[in-house]
Amino acid sequence: MLALIVAIPLIAAIALFRIPSESKEWIRNIALGSSGLVFLLALGIFLGFDSSNSAMQFVHECDWVSVLNIEFK
Repeated sequence: MLALIVAIPLIAAIALFRIPSESKEWIRNIALGSSGLVFLLALGIFLGFDSSNSAMQFVHECDWVSVLNIEFK
């Protein structure tokens, strides 16, 4: 979920750059939709947080380039 919270605004920004500036309604809808989706994902993380657990929560690990030991954490 954390990766989506980072990726959704990036994807929305790329989409907004491709839309002509005359399409104000499309721009507004994409911006509002992506912001709302990020808010819902963040709300899900907030509600799923266990304050009695002192360990790291919602950890996402992914190997990008194994040969060079590059990871996404």
